[in-house]
Amino acid sequence: MEEAQDLELSSPGARVTATKDSESIDGQTAKPKTSHRLMYKTLELPMSNSLLVRNSSFADDDTEQDDSAPFDRSMVLDIIKSYGDPQLVHYGPDMVLVSFYDRRDTEAMMELFAEESGPPKAFYCVPGVLWKGPDGVLYRQDMLAVRTHEEDQTQLEQSFVLSVLGARPDTISSFKEANDNEVLVEFYKVGDCRGALEHAVRSASTRHQLGIGLVPASDGLKRKHTSLFNFVSCDHHVGRGRDNSEFQINVHNIVSGRDDRASVMIKNIPNKYTQKMVLEELDETGFQGTYDFFYLPIDFQAGCNLGYAFINFHEPQTIPSFFDTFNQRRWNRFNSDKICEVAYARIQGCEALLRRLEKSCVMDQEKEYQPVMFNRDGSMIEDLTTTVAYSQSKSRNRGRGARGGTTRHSSGVERDRDRDRDRDRDRERGTTGSRGMSGGASIGSGSRNVSLGASNGAIAAPTGAGPGAGAPFAAAAAPFHHSLAWNSAQGWIACGGENGLLKVLKLQVSADSKARGVAAPTNLSMNQSLEGHQGGVVCCVWNKAYRKLTTSDQYGLIIVWMLHRQMWFEEMINNRNKSVVKDMRWTADGGRICIGYADGGVIAGGVDGNRLWAKETGLNLKFVQWSPDGRVILFATEEAKVFIFDQKGNKLGRMPLFVAAGAKHEQQDDDGGEPGSNSDRGIIAVDWYDGLRGHVDIDAPDLAIAFANGCVQITKGLMVAKPTGMAAASSKNRSKRESKHASEDDTRHEDLTEIDSSDGSGPQPVLIDTGLLLSKAAWSADGSVLALAGSQVQKLPSGDSRRMCMVQFYTPFGQHLRTLKVPGARISALTWEGAGLRIALAVDSFIYFANIRPDYRWSHFANTLCYSFNRPDRKDHSVVFWDTHAEERHVKYVKRLIGVRGAGEHALLTTRGSEAVAASKPGAPSILQYGLILCNSIGSAVDSKLISIEPTFVAMTPQFVVVASEKAVYVWQYQSAGAARLAMGGSSGSASSNSSKNNGGGNNSASNQSLQESLLDVTHTTQSAGRAAKAGRERVIHIDIDPTRTCVTGLAVLSDSDKPSGKKAAETRKTLLDLLSRGTSDPIACIAANDRCLVVGRASGSICKYTLPHLTLESKMVVKCRPQQIALNCDNSKISIIDINGVLSLVELNKSGGKQLDFERKDTWDMMWANDNPDQMAVMEKTRLYVFRGLEPEEPVLSSGYLCGHADLQIKAVMLDEIMAQPHAPANELLVDFPTKSLRDAREMLRTESIQDVATYIESHSHPKLWRLLAETSLERLEFPIAEKAFVKCADYPGIQLVKTLKLLNDKVKQRAQVAAYFERFDEAEALYRDIDRKDLAVDLRMMLGDWFRVVQLVQMGGGGDDDLMRRAWREIGDYYASRQKWSKAVQYYASAKDPEPLVECYYLLEEYASLEKLVRVIPENSPVLVDIAQKFQAVGMSQAACTAYLKAGDVKAAIDCCVLLNQWDQAVELAQEHEFPQIEGLLAKYASHLLEKGEKLQAIELYRRAHKSTQAASLLASLAQEAGRTKVNPLDAKKLHVLAAMEMEELRTRVLDTQLRTMGLTQQDTANEDPDADFELGTKRKGAKTRATMNMTAAQTTAATLESLVQHDAATGENRSLDNAWKGAEGYHLFMLAQRQLYNGRLKDALITALQLRSYDDVLDARDVHSLIALTAYHNGAWGQCSKAFIDLESLKSTTCSQLDRDSFSALALKIFTANRPVDPSDIAEQVEEIASGHANKSPICMMTGKTIDEAASAGQVYKCRRCSRKMLERYLRGCSHCPLCHMMLV
Repeated sequence: MEEAQDLELSSPGARVTATKDSESIDGQTAKPKTSHRLMYKTLELPMSNSLLVRNSSFADDDTEQDDSAPFDRSMVLDIIKSYGDPQLVHYGPDMVLVSFYDRRDTEAMMELFAEESGPPKAFYCVPGVLWKGPDGVLYRQDMLAVRTHEEDQTQLEQSFVLSVLGARPDTISSFKEANDNEVLVEFYKVGDCRGALEHAVRSASTRHQLGIGLVPASDGLKRKHTSLFNFVSCDHHVGRGRDNSEFQINVHNIVSGRDDRASVMIKNIPNKYTQKMVLEELDETGFQGTYDFFYLPIDFQAGCNLGYAFINFHEPQTIPSFFDTFNQRRWNRFNSDKICEVAYARIQGCEALLRRLEKSCVMDQEKEYQPVMFNRDGSMIEDLTTTVAYSQSKSRNRGRGARGGTTRHSSGVERDRDRDRDRDRDRERGTTGSRGMSGGASIGSGSRNVSLGASNGAIAAPTGAGPGAGAPFAAAAAPFHHSLAWNSAQGWIACGGENGLLKVLKLQVSADSKARGVAAPTNLSMNQSLEGHQGGVVCCVWNKAYRKLTTSDQYGLIIVWMLHRQMWFEEMINNRNKSVVKDMRWTADGGRICIGYADGGVIAGGVDGNRLWAKETGLNLKFVQWSPDGRVILFATEEAKVFIFDQKGNKLGRMPLFVAAGAKHEQQDDDGGEPGSNSDRGIIAVDWYDGLRGHVDIDAPDLAIAFANGCVQITKGLMVAKPTGMAAASSKNRSKRESKHASEDDTRHEDLTEIDSSDGSGPQPVLIDTGLLLSKAAWSADGSVLALAGSQVQKLPSGDSRRMCMVQFYTPFGQHLRTLKVPGARISALTWEGAGLRIALAVDSFIYFANIRPDYRWSHFANTLCYSFNRPDRKDHSVVFWDTHAEERHVKYVKRLIGVRGAGEHALLTTRGSEAVAASKPGAPSILQYGLILCNSIGSAVDSKLISIEPTFVAMTPQFVVVASEKAVYVWQYQSAGAARLAMGGSSGSASSNSSKNNGGGNNSASNQSLQESLLDVTHTTQSAGRAAKAGRERVIHIDIDPTRTCVTGLAVLSDSDKPSGKKAAETRKTLLDLLSRGTSDPIACIAANDRCLVVGRASGSICKYTLPHLTLESKMVVKCRPQQIALNCDNSKISIIDINGVLSLVELNKSGGKQLDFERKDTWDMMWANDNPDQMAVMEKTRLYVFRGLEPEEPVLSSGYLCGHADLQIKAVMLDEIMAQPHAPANELLVDFPTKSLRDAREMLRTESIQDVATYIESHSHPKLWRLLAETSLERLEFPIAEKAFVKCADYPGIQLVKTLKLLNDKVKQRAQVAAYFERFDEAEALYRDIDRKDLAVDLRMMLGDWFRVVQLVQMGGGGDDDLMRRAWREIGDYYASRQKWSKAVQYYASAKDPEPLVECYYLLEEYASLEKLVRVIPENSPVLVDIAQKFQAVGMSQAACTAYLKAGDVKAAIDCCVLLNQWDQAVELAQEHEFPQIEGLLAKYASHLLEKGEKLQAIELYRRAHKSTQAASLLASLAQEAGRTKVNPLDAKKLHVLAAMEMEELRTRVLDTQLRTMGLTQQDTANEDPDADFELGTKRKGAKTRATMNMTAAQTTAATLESLVQHDAATGENRSLDNAWKGAEGYHLFMLAQRQLYNGRLKDALITALQLRSYDDVLDARDVHSLIALTAYHNGAWGQCSKAFIDLESLKSTTCSQLDRDSFSALALKIFTANRPVDPSDIAEQVEEIASGHANKSPICMMTGKTIDEAASAGQVYKCRRCSRKMLERYLRGCSHCPLCHMMLV
């Protein structure tokens, strides 16, 4: 640098002076450095927002520029701005200082220069991030230090610190720990750092005892953060950043007696140190006996210390020596880098330290984790309780005074103490709670603790299934629960009760449990009491997105809780003081909360605690609910009205309600409830499913409004129409039943101005009458089930009545699934687990957890598991076909899916369509269409049907599909003979609720691309195929009508768009319409079917049995329950029934009906009969699998799987809960096989007992599976008699033959080898054969298995076999690789096998054509392989190689065809001539015609030329020339085409002449050197040749040669007469252009002469053009006579050539010309005209150079004749010319 220049920064207080030898920061000079990079590296400057960049860095790469060279500043600024927005740019003489707002922009620019080679071009510069504080210290503006107190037992976590700072993770550059109590947060932007500091001032950082401030630059440069930081005014900014000087040890004050503190804190202890190790290190240094208290805090989960310890000395005077010994020294063990620090503890004295830990859970831990005390002699005190008396109770007043409308935080010191006490107490309770739960005892003590204990296990709620083994917890003497909330994302459960009770629980599956899903035992992993509320906690709401809990009590106090280090702490507190909170809700994304107060006040706030808006609605609010998108808020009032507001608090309208909410329920009279009490009337719940997990159907309702009287309205959002049909009838019936409240119901729609659909076209609401006095309602986490909790008065047998609590479960479409009865007086809260597998109920002072068994859409068939799930990003259903054997998945997408069924080799998907048909009866609902799609195991649709029966219940067998609605049954015999395979199109229908359980069924055999909508959308199934179906393949009956009297066959769908024609078809349609429009008072509740019969269960308990396929009613009986599931055993002798309450019963069928057996099991939810045993049945009861043999159960096993198969004494279950958790990646271990007791016992006996004893046992428990097991074991032991008997018992005839074969073998080893091969242990069998030196048998075994690799190895090892066997093995191995498309390896083995046929295929696929050509040479002639090779050569265009192969194969025609196909006509003609193939002419003609049809004349001409067909080529060229002449665009093109045509004719004449000469005996050598000008010599030769020919040929030969030449010439000239004189056309166009050239060159007379020559070419040229040119040249020459003749010719042209208008124009022009001029030629011109006329008469040649007539007599010796065109020219005009002007041949 030549001079120094100051670089001024935008921020105050920082200045860098850059000089040549030194740099200073605020006057502090650093040592001179020769390199900027070295200097900054030495200082270890941090990454900053500023860069120093050399000027040369901005120069062009190709420009050499030194640092002092001038540069363009605008260009530099543009480069800088391309990286980001600069905060400061300062230009120095050789460097530029750049400071960006965002440090990432700085780093991006630095990376560019760092990648370049050579000397450094850029350096980080400190000033961009430094700020000079009021104390004169430089601080970093992009880094904050966050510090806790030294004695804090928790370390800072990133998520907690960022929440305090209000910073996003993407704004943070780094987050690192400075020491145990301090972390450094580095930001990319200075602005973000300042914003975080300001947010910390406004937020809750004071309550967390955090000190927050900027970092001094000196500490940042040295990067030693173990020292204390100088925080910038943290005390008045943040509130609790204290100065640590009071804890620093001052030895002088101790010695002088001014400081008598005796308790110190030891910091930076390595985490691996135990209490014993620290004490040993203290005692080794001589301090044993000087202290009486020591405590090393331990992390109980990790088993490591927390890095610090407390010690209390007997005398303060010991501290100086202790300080000198341990402060700033390393620890002796573990090679740790930590430096010990010693400081005073905040709590002083042994007693104070013990009191601090008296209620901590550490006192319940092991001895090594507890604090220790010592006597004066250094001995340890064993019992701490004898030393210090613990206080058993302690009052706490947390000072929660309310301040209206404000958010407040408790003070930091008090908050720190309370937090420590809470943490210690909750740790203690959490440990105790875990023990108490497992043992069934109550947890905790006092009135605020939730008591959890064991129950009788009977409470569990299945959804569409049965109760699981939920372990409901209960305890006595617990407070009443008001609120309950289950966090669906993280699994926490918040329980709110009386007297400020608030606990957070979490259930966790035991890690050591073998059971899966809900069957696994659970423990409480969290049980924390949250203290802060004084009154009853009436509302608990989770913010799942931000992991926050919001609670409110009966006094209106709201607390927001946050999680830190697995403990819950207060984040914000709010108390409006004007009214109590009635309800509060977070939006689905967790960003906003809406709080509704009893006085009508509403507050909306953000997640950060800021108020968004507040409004006084004037409503008597009861509930608040956000819409899923957060754009609408619903407010429900005490008057049972729902109002709609937008997200900003503006009223939109009122929600229409179609049920009577204010009416008193019928059963309240028996309970003595007060009719008008608020608890018995009005809205009790408003729940709007957020849709985050997709919808069960695109049309599924999601907004539920429940009323205390038991009515529920479910709508699709706010879009509802007035109910019609059944919904309207239901509403009408309720109005009649509640007539005394009709006046209130009549005013229900008073102000629906913006919401109601007056035309009724919107989605109709679903109306439910539960019959309960409802208290709570809630959707499951996926919106598939609505749980309604309430109570009902039931009559006892004694005549008394009692109120029973129960929960009813419904689908979104209002279909009842199951009822759960719960003991207790009232259900006050209800909440769902996130996975939807559990439900929690607050009943009185208890909390019950019940397992839920969801009704999934699934099936198992043909080793394929088919299941569907919903994706939030798609409106259709994802259906997975998972082949469990091949582990392949095929995903299909189906619209409006209802259910899935499977049997045999097919699956059935039921869907709902959109077309509806009006019912036959007025007022009845319209009839919808539904689709049935039959799919194979990979999801491809193979058949479909369109029906008008709602598939509420579906049963499927390998032959039949049975679909039932509540009133009709449809049967489709889909596998009968002549089944039509339909091609389907359209869009499929919408989903409907399906209460049938979609498992594989009792008789099922064990089965990522989109399924095309054209296959699965079934709006339009081809009706013609349906009409063509045979009668009886489809049948429809009404459940109340005798099938023999009314049964519709051959038609199952009603469509307005395709009505049948014909009288019979119309009658059938009318019958079906009447049948479907008819209602029933006893609806269908369930169905079951096999290939022989159908069983239908009805709501009244009636069981009807029909035969299949004719649907004849066989028997009927009544059971004492309402069936919900029904199943048939394998021989139709028994049915099992699960009723609506989960009670299983059995019925034995007979001809008269049936008999209900004395059998009953409760809490069942699934069942399946064995396929091969009519007395064996598997039952899922709670979370246990029972197997019943007759009526006796076997020992149960834990399971939560869904039954999908029961055969061969094994039950197959699928863990659908786990599969649905990750539906895209199912695992095979989720399919579990459970053996029955007899199978387990037989296997155990085979391991321990003799074969005879096992055979005896199996005789008494006979089953084919057991006999097969005995047979296999007997074979293993070579017990052939027992094995043969067992094979006979299980009818295994191949096994019997095997035993007989083994008996004939006299060698035990061979027998064992055969047995090993039978059990597929082939290596063992081979080893046995080799041991007895029978390698031939080993080879035969491997050949049978197809293991040809091993065959080759065995043969090469000397195991027998000849060359034929080896060649076969090589060929099989080649086939193996070829089937896997490994052609290179296949070639090697095929070559070794000398098998050319597959070798050809491999070479072709590898494109090794050279190898194929070599192969042709070695293959014998006439081999069929040659034809294959030739075809492959032909396919790739290798004509020569293909012909070679064809010729070697002896197929000349194929070779010629190949040449023709590849357009190799020369070669084709040559082959045809060589092999005398006559059909070549036909091929040429055919191909040329093909080209001409396509308009490719030039290609056809080239084809004819190459085939030496000059005649056709000349004809085409002449036609092209004529077309070019008619266009009059470019006469030169026409001339050239005529020349080419003439040349082709000359070629033809030459060949004809050569043929004649050869015929006459003139050899080719006689004419090879023929001179065109030597006429005499040529004549002489030809004369001699003729003489010789006369001697050698006969008259017949002469005649034939002459005739051939005439035929060829006639063929050439017949089609186109212009070829008679081929050169005439070329001459005409040549002279035409020559005359015009002469005219334009001013040679007027020559032009006239040439133009006059054109009169003889009017057949070639356009006559109008010829005469016009003559008239023009004559006019310019004054030859008025010739001009007059030309005009006369023009006026006499035909109308086809010249229009009348043009002729009139010629006449007018002639009149004008010849009025002034006499039509007489000048004398000289007249002479020339005479000469031209004489020349034409004498046929004198025309000079092609001048256009004049040549007088051959006068010009003898001066005329040149062209060798090609034979046209003559005067030599005197040829000077300077090298080519013939006509044909352009070079002149000689």
